[in-house]
Amino acid sequence: MINKKLWAITALAFTINFAPLTVNATAFPVYKSGVNPVADLGDAPTTCTPLGTMQMLAGTGIVANYPTIYHDPSCPMAPTGPIHHFPNRRAWLGNAVTGEYDAHRVPDIDGISNINISANVSDQDRADDGIFHPLAQSVLKLPECGSTTLKFVVSRTAGAAQTYRFNAWFDWNRDGDWADTAVKCNLPGGGTQNTPERAVANMAVALPACTSPVCTSVFTTSAFKTANSISNPYAKRMWMRASLTNITVAAANSDGSGPDVGYDFGETEDYLLKAISFNGGIWEYVP
Repeated sequence: MINKKLWAITALAFTINFAPLTVNATAFPVYKSGVNPVADLGDAPTTCTPLGTMQMLAGTGIVANYPTIYHDPSCPMAPTGPIHHFPNRRAWLGNAVTGEYDAHRVPDIDGISNINISANVSDQDRADDGIFHPLAQSVLKLPECGSTTLKFVVSRTAGAAQTYRFNAWFDWNRDGDWADTAVKCNLPGGGTQNTPERAVANMAVALPACTSPVCTSVFTTSAFKTANSISNPYAKRMWMRASLTNITVAAANSDGSGPDVGYDFGETEDYLLKAISFNGGIWEYVP
């Protein structure tokens, strides 16, 4: 059977390397953002043969398969990252958003690629500010096995009221992806809990009308399940993804990946969470 995705990306390789494209008649995945690096992607590590195999954390040997890069012809089988073609035109997370061609490419507005696959370096986007924000929280509190909420900040340009979607993922078992649907943990009072790594799924974000050049709003998620374990050797570090999209995230992208055509508006932010304390079954993390 012909792999249409592989064929399409290979056929477009020359063009994509020199200029993004517009949507074509065959509806194969293409860039829409124009000639400047204005698209937004995440900065979690990923694996792209033959460019290299990244690790969840350097030195662990755990292969990272977080969906981060969009569609590089050099690695057509890599998981597809969620691209936002016009992140600063309508709404985004936090106050700032930077533009790039792809997660592993330069030029990049903040001067460095989000990830460097061959060097196994990630977490280099300098505008991840939607979760850890003065209006949200400086510390993210995650019970070892239970539930919690989080706040996030959204900025938007002037215009009528509109509704976006918010999703959040946590690599609870530290296996290098966000694809697990039932990570088991032990509840404090006894029993177990099956916890999805897609912690927040398509929360409706109702942005009020804005008459200023930019307006900022704060939102709080409903309670979601958590599944940490102090016995995990990598419990002090964890990859988290937060994503604001102008359309619903499909079930096919429940692992944090993106659709072939990407999203027009919104932003994705990846955080390498670092534990600063563990008290009473509660982990406290900072980026």
